[in-house]
Amino acid sequence: MSRILPDLSANVVPLQRDYPEVHLGRPQRYSTEQICDMRRSGKTLDEIASDLGCSLTTVRNHLTKAGAIKPAQRAGRKSRKSVQRHETKIVAEKPASMLPLAHPALTDRRTIYPTTVVSPAEHPRCLIHGKNSRKISGEVQKGALKGMPIYTLTLEERATCPVSCRHWRSCYGNNMHLAKRFKHGPELERWLPLEVAMLMRAHPDGVLIRLHVVGDFYSVEYVQLWRQMLEEHPNLHVFGFTARIDKGCQICAEIARTVAEHWPRFAIRFSNCPEVDIATVSIEHPLQAPADSTICPAQTGQTESCGTCALCWTSTKRIAFLQH
Repeated sequence: MSRILPDLSANVVPLQRDYPEVHLGRPQRYSTEQICDMRRSGKTLDEIASDLGCSLTTVRNHLTKAGAIKPAQRAGRKSRKSVQRHETKIVAEKPASMLPLAHPALTDRRTIYPTTVVSPAEHPRCLIHGKNSRKISGEVQKGALKGMPIYTLTLEERATCPVSCRHWRSCYGNNMHLAKRFKHGPELERWLPLEVAMLMRAHPDGVLIRLHVVGDFYSVEYVQLWRQMLEEHPNLHVFGFTARIDKGCQICAEIARTVAEHWPRFAIRFSNCPEVDIATVSIEHPLQAPADSTICPAQTGQTESCGTCALCWTSTKRIAFLQH
């Protein structure tokens, strides 16, 4: 048998809502207008705070809100112009640094930023426009390649580099915590020819690619892939550096063969290799630069970027780079 509930609606008394007004927080004892009037009368901020029984910060906040005074700067901090993320920094004004000997990135042969290593298939493109790097620049602005767009490829440092690299500890990639590094291997080698072909169709007058912002040639097959693309695309140009200089290294031999066949379209310089002219030399101070070398103008502030310099892909003279 179901229960029948009584009708209680007739006994409902309307709720009276004439509650007293409640103010949360401290009662307001002064207003912005009152504080401004006191300020206009000649009183100091400390005198206003004392008369009203409030803090000096409260007085400042009210006067700042009214535009009567300028916002106070924090002690020890000076106003400065905003710095762009990719703004060029003169290496001569920066201290050099190296990782501790026991750092896992050194012993495990990897970057110190493993989360920045991405699969080529998971990213729209591997070849990134140079305009994203003030150090590189988005376009060649002088020389025979003037007007060509510049693209870059970034691989994982140490994972693709020889242990004999002079900058195993002081790699430039140690300062690149935001850069995406593309995982090397078969997947990268499948994607690169497609991307290069698309770039060449978009820029029939030519493209310049920087290999590698960090990272290095990691296999003979990878070097051969770039030689095949150079032969397929006559207006494709490449510049960069390699630490593959060890005698008996097959990768080094393949790079040297490609440089000999396709210079200056394959302008790859051998880092710290005294046996060849097309090389670089690492120095800690300009006084250490060999007489037959030129210090990188972009590092010393003599030019803005690779695009405004063009030295790396036009000169066969050794280039000295300051350690940073």
